[in-house]
Amino acid sequence: MTFDYLQRVVVDAQLDVENIGECVLRGRSDLGEEQYLIIRTEQGETEVIDYGPVDPTIDLLPMGVTLHYNRFEYNQNKLYRIIDKFLNDPKRVITQADVVTVNEINQNIWKSLQLILR
Repeated sequence: MTFDYLQRVVVDAQLDVENIGECVLRGRSDLGEEQYLIIRTEQGETEVIDYGPVDPTIDLLPMGVTLHYNRFEYNQNKLYRIIDKFLNDPKRVITQADVVTVNEINQNIWKSLQLILR
């Protein structure tokens, strides 16, 4: 039996986020699951919503869907860490990411919420 060791992290892609205090990120895995990170800042107060995973192509929820909401005073370093964790969390296995609008993900979020509430 052989075992790998001395693993190295290699960056394969980058995501350009113009305003980290006001953005919506969508991360996708190779399984087709999507994760969403919504960040809104108004009058120095930041709200962060982290939601997923959902599969927008089917009418079934995965075994678990997580929703995290957090509110705090605007802190650029904290937002950087939140975005970095969202994109690089090994449990999410995000292989594609893009900056989208809230309208682009609303349908998928409402669809999954309706599945929960039925």
